[in-house]
Amino acid sequence: MSCYDDDNDGQDCMSVFEMVSSEDWWKGKSKMSQRLTLKEVFEKDIGLDDDLPPSYIKGCGLVQRRREKIKASKLTIDAVQHPCDKASGSELSLELEHSKKKRKRGSETDQENLVIETLLLHNVSDEEIEKGYYNALLG
Repeated sequence: MSCYDDDNDGQDCMSVFEMVSSEDWWKGKSKMSQRLTLKEVFEKDIGLDDDLPPSYIKGCGLVQRRREKIKASKLTIDAVQHPCDKASGSELSLELEHSKKKRKRGSETDQENLVIETLLLHNVSDEEIEKGYYNALLG
């Protein structure tokens, strides 16, 4: 900023802004652009790896476990509603394996299975059950 006046009293001071040329910056001649190239910026490791957070992995595991429980509950409901229908051999063998494992543990069904069966009987969608907010769905 510069001041031009004839009387040097400062009353007719005219400010002039100097325009700084930015052509050298765009051409890569500035000090800042010489420090770090664009290629180096893209190659710089900022800590984002392909590994997912443990909480996300645990949440995906819980959703997968709920899907399996939903499928098992649907098979149980169908078996109770239609006892005459014969299930395929693979489904029957899976049910027998799971029932043997559950008998070894000492309980045939847990509370979550009962809640899932109740929600399925009330025609709640599978996606909503997979989220796991059972109290909101039951209310």
